[in-house]
Amino acid sequence: MARILVADTDKSIRDLVRLRLTAWGHDVVSFADGQSALHAWREEHFDLTLVDLDLPRVCGLDVLRAIRATDRADWPTVVVMADYARKGEAALAYDLGADEFVVKPFTLGFLTSFASALLADAAGGVRQAVPA
Repeated sequence: MARILVADTDKSIRDLVRLRLTAWGHDVVSFADGQSALHAWREEHFDLTLVDLDLPRVCGLDVLRAIRATDRADWPTVVVMADYARKGEAALAYDLGADEFVVKPFTLGFLTSFASALLADAAGGVRQAVPA
């Protein structure tokens, strides 16, 4: 399946997202800070990147800027995640190259379906139903 990078300050979100997407067959790695996530992204290929705005060391928007500033041909789909209070930053995230912006909290079912749909769209494939 797909290789997915998850960067979020909240360990419970990282763990739940990783467990859910891994159960659906994806290879998921997660990080608690932007610097570690960006380092991994530079070293490896990811099909989908989920990045929180509020990351320490390198914020989510700077991670997005760095990803989009590269000349790599294998740009991943990037989803920026933010707490409801920061939903006003969606326009900036889109301007910087985010493919989608998701407001937390969200359900794991939503995120799994959403991630699968984005991956299918990026691959030009057919969307699969995701078990609840």
